[in-house]
Order: sequence, then structure tokens, then C-alpha cells
Amino acid sequence: MALFYITIAKTNALTQADIGALSILSFISSTFILITGLALPTALTKFASEHLGKNQPQEAASVVRTTAKTVVLLSFTGFVIAVALAEHLSQYLFGTPVYAPLIILILIHTLLFSIITVCRSTLQALYLFGKMATLTITFIIISRVTGATLALLQMGLNGVLIGYLAGSIITLAVALIFVRGRLPKPTHNTSLKPILIFSLPLFLSNLTLLILVQIFLSLKTNHANQKAYQKLPPKDQQILQTVKAANRHHKGTTQDIASTYEKLHDEPLTLSSLHETLSTLQDVGLIKQTITNHNDQPILTWKTTIALP
Repeated sequence: MALFYITIAKTNALTQADIGALSILSFISSTFILITGLALPTALTKFASEHLGKNQPQEAASVVRTTAKTVVLLSFTGFVIAVALAEHLSQYLFGTPVYAPLIILILIHTLLFSIITVCRSTLQALYLFGKMATLTITFIIISRVTGATLALLQMGLNGVLIGYLAGSIITLAVALIFVRGRLPKPTHNTSLKPILIFSLPLFLSNLTLLILVQIFLSLKTNHANQKAYQKLPPKDQQILQTVKAANRHHKGTTQDIASTYEKLHDEPLTLSSLHETLSTLQDVGLIKQTITNHNDQPILTWKTTIALP
């Protein structure tokens, strides 16, 4: 993983903004799996392995089928809802709807990976740890090599996500081959209630941990941004303050910021120099671009990402 990020970062295959976007997309993927999975794959491993330990392969197969059907149903339902909301998610997370196709790509990968997770849990219940490792290695090699190669071929973030998708498709095919025929065909469905009784507390603990981690990372990022702000030249600090003021009284376009700066500091500011400064501040993560709708026309605006006095 580290080598993958080093490769795409050091070769400039992805910009810093792309790497930041990739982190957000990865967060979407992990959150989707957590929420739609309800920790059911972990419950599958527990109940199926217990039945296998009691020499009850039919019961184990029934647990696998019931759990797998539930996970697929939840994941597909979540996938449909998330795809329908892709533009809104893009606007909320990135400040622009242009990332919606990338969100859909990562969601397709995540849907496939949810099924892979069920297969991994089945293999774990069968104590086939070598095949579990094979799945992990297969996905890492195919997704990273394909993604890095496509990114180097000027496909950028799209190439990385296509690599993830290729890795998940091939890994899913291998996983289905590994689990096929390992258990007898189930003759009945297992009750989902005891499985959910076990999985839901685990799901809630995982969700709580995820929220706490995000709060910690948010506080850490804000602290780092505050330190970066303190190190800025005075004029750049003034421009950041002006961005905040322009959003309070206007729409926050480059023209709004320039006119607000002139009013506040009685000093003209050319649009070209202002745009250069804004781009620099965006690169260090202190402001972000957003695209908003005004009279059915898209306009580019700027917003600060830190709390300013």
C-alpha cells in the first residue's frame, strides 16, 4: 500500500488534490461496507465454524446462504441509494458534483468487495487461511499494479479506481471458485435473528469506533491547518480572512474576494495574482473550490476549510 502511494505521488501521476480525493473515496468505501454489512460476515464465521465443529455441514451451509443473501440484499440496496445520491454526496464532500462518476466507480468496487468479504468469512469458517491470503494478495497486486499503471498513462484518479474495480472483479471470481462445492447444498434457511443478535452489537461498536476516529482526524487536521495558517505571510492571512468575509456578504467568487479585499484594506488586488494565491492556499488545504448554482448557471466559489477568528 505504501509503495503504491509513493509511486503515484512521486511520479506526479496524481496531484495532491487527487490523493486527497482518493482518501475520501476510500473512506466512502469502508463506511459503505461497515454500514451495509452490519458485521454479518463476522457472525457468519462464528456460526458456520461452530456447526462445522459439531459435524453439521448442512447447518453451516444454511448459515452461509442466509447471511450471504442478507449481505447482498443490504449491499445492493445501499448501492442503489448511494448511486442515486452520488451528485449530492459529491457536492457535500468535494464541493462540486463533478466527482459523482468517481463515487459511482468506488461504489461498484465496494459492492463487489462486500461479496468478497462474505466469501472470505466462509473460507475462514472452513479454516482455509491459505486461500484467504491468496484473495488478499490477488486483490492488492491486481488493483495496485493496474491502478498505478493507468495513472501513469495520464488516466489520473479514474485509472486508480478502474484498477480497484479490476482487482475486485478478478478477486471475486477467484473467491467464488474457492468456496464453490466446499459445503453441501442447504436444504433450509437458518433464522436470521440469532445471527443479528450477535452481529448488531459488534456493528455498533465498529460504528462508534469509526465516528471517534473521524472526530480525532478532524481535530488533528484542524490543528495542522491552524499551524499552517500561523506560518502564512501576513498578506495571505488577509486573503484568507477576505475569503471568509466574501462568503458572509457575497457568493465567494474570485471577483467577490477581490472587491471585498479592496474594501477592507483599501488596496486593489489583480484577479490573476489573487487566483494564484488562492490556488496556493488550496494546495495546502486551507481553502477549497466549490461549484454552486446561480440563476441556473454554475459559478466557481471559494470557501475556507478552517475556523478563522
